[in-house]
Amino acid sequence: MIKRSHTVIVVLLLSLLVPVFAHAIEPQHAKQLTMARRYLGEGMTEEAYSILDNLLKLYPSEPRMLNEIYKLYKDNKDYERALELLNHRRMVFPRDKSLTLEKGSLFLRMGEDDSASVAYNKYLKRMGHSQAGYKNVSRAYQLNGYYRQATETFLAGRKQIGDSSMFAQQLGWLYRQRRNYKDATLEFYKFMTADTANLRHGISDIRSLISYLDDYSELKDAFQQIIENNPDDFHAHDFYAEIHLRKGHLDSAFEAVKIADSLDEKDGRHLLSFANNCLTQNRFRMAERTCRYILDNYDNPQSKGMAEIHLAQAYLNLERPDSAIMIYHSIIEKTSSNQPRWFDGIYLLGNTFLEHLYQTDSARYYFNQLIEKDRTMRWADRARMKIADSYIIDNQLERADSLYLAVNTN
Repeated sequence: MIKRSHTVIVVLLLSLLVPVFAHAIEPQHAKQLTMARRYLGEGMTEEAYSILDNLLKLYPSEPRMLNEIYKLYKDNKDYERALELLNHRRMVFPRDKSLTLEKGSLFLRMGEDDSASVAYNKYLKRMGHSQAGYKNVSRAYQLNGYYRQATETFLAGRKQIGDSSMFAQQLGWLYRQRRNYKDATLEFYKFMTADTANLRHGISDIRSLISYLDDYSELKDAFQQIIENNPDDFHAHDFYAEIHLRKGHLDSAFEAVKIADSLDEKDGRHLLSFANNCLTQNRFRMAERTCRYILDNYDNPQSKGMAEIHLAQAYLNLERPDSAIMIYHSIIEKTSSNQPRWFDGIYLLGNTFLEHLYQTDSARYYFNQLIEKDRTMRWADRARMKIADSYIIDNQLERADSLYLAVNTN
């Protein structure tokens, strides 16, 4: 049985009687370190420790060697030896603050939570209770599975530094990890609004949370609180609308997105995005209602144009192809044939005859118009592929193959 108590410290104290300065590890000693690692993996602890004791005598102040041996002790769950070696490293390198942080993490592995807390507090003091210090301590807790303490560390840092939005994104993720979705939402929102540079990431964090959950009650509570405190923020109303849409509360969703649009540019963009979300979530009647609202209440040509496209798509999904065809004809008639919207209208009209009505002759008529008018060749190949699809429906396989081949070899 190996005597573990004080073995490492005695070896190191003896070696320090002779001044030894940090130097590169000799190749043969690097091989011995590898051999010790293999011995430990095979359960040959005595043999491994014999090698490591000798290496500690040779390299009592070589940082890389001390770190490698420390990791071997720790990975082998010999925390007493690891702690003794860590204390020695702190004596040799007194300015290395990370060693105090590592000591806290080692105490966590040993199950000595109070000792870990003392070590982390010493580290924070040495770091001047800085933002980086609190981040490092919280991360150390997280890496060891102590999510409550990691959260408390960030909250203490926020209070100490006096910045109510500090660590908001990190706290959001921690609350999400702990399934506290209301506080996660509040923190992500706080992060999003703290700085314009955070906006894109904050929106992404909240959208990710909304997509992740099936039960939106906590998120709904969070956004009710957010809207109460920030009634003029269109982002909050947008998120609230998205939650209502996913819960199937369509009228509430529609009202929320109308408020969002009125608070932003008032150009219908929020309503268009909402209509698109309705289409992707199979809420076709609400998509129709939203598009009609845009067409009746907005003057922005771009918004009205996209609303027509979305409305036609809603009609197709509601099995009303005739209504969709009327919209596409309207787009074509009021647009010059050299404008992108004319090509959109012709293509979508042809596609409606092909994929919804299976009227292949009519479909080919419109796709051929695209080929004739397209000077940029952006649409021609797409139209030819659709004509080939129409020949498949008509069981004219040779003509279809010929067109597919022609397109693919261009």
